[in-house]
Amino acid sequence: MRRGVCFDLDGTLLVPHGDWPGWVSTTATALGVEAEARVRFTSALERATSSDAAVTLESACRDALADCGLREPTALADLAREACLDYGRGVRAHPAAAALLERLATAAAPIAIITNGPVDMQMEALRASGLAPYVRATIVSGARDVAVRNPHPRVFWRAVTALRARPEDVLMVGDDLEADVRGAHRFGLATCWIAGDRVDRPSDVPVGTTVVSDLADAAVPVEAFLAG
Repeated sequence: MRRGVCFDLDGTLLVPHGDWPGWVSTTATALGVEAEARVRFTSALERATSSDAAVTLESACRDALADCGLREPTALADLAREACLDYGRGVRAHPAAAALLERLATAAAPIAIITNGPVDMQMEALRASGLAPYVRATIVSGARDVAVRNPHPRVFWRAVTALRARPEDVLMVGDDLEADVRGAHRFGLATCWIAGDRVDRPSDVPVGTTVVSDLADAAVPVEAFLAG
C-alpha cells in the first residue's frame, strides 16, 4: 500500500500571518465595531474562531458580535468573504514548502492537510499560498463534516481515509507537539515534530518521533518514510 503524508498548515507549511492584530482591527472596522469595544470583540473573535465545532468566519463574527452585545451588519456575509480574502493576502508559504510538496507529488505520494480554524479562512489561506494543487485532501476543524479540533481522533481518521491508507502508512508533520504529534501518534501515525529553535525538548516526545528544527529539515525523514 502506498504511503502518504499529512502536514499541519499554520506554522508548518505556512509562516505565521504577517499582521494578525492588523487583520483583526481591519475586520472590526469593516463590521462597525467602535474603538471602545475592540478589546472585547478581539477576545470574542479569537474564542469563536477557536471553537471546537463547525465554524466559518461569518459565523465566528456573528457570535463575537453577539457576545459583545453589538448589532450584526446586514452585509455580514459579504464582509466576512472580503475578510477571508484579506486574511489570505497576509499569509505566505514556508520557503521550503512548495519544493517539498512538488517532490512528493512527483513521487505520487498523496498529501493531506490537517488544520484547525474556520473552514473558509483556512481554505483561503491554502489557496493563496499556492500549495493547494499538491494536496489531495484538506481536513479543517471548522468544516461541517469534521467539527472537532486537532488532536481529536476524528481528524486523523478523516485524513487517513482520504489518503486511502492505514494509519501506520501515514506520516504526520507538524509544529504543535500536542495537537499534531501526540494526537497523530495516539492514532497510530508515524510522526515528525518541527521543534523550531526550542532548546528544552520535552521528555515525553512520542517514541519514534523524528525531531527537526525546520520544515526544510523535514525533507530527509519524509522521503525516508515514503521509501519504507
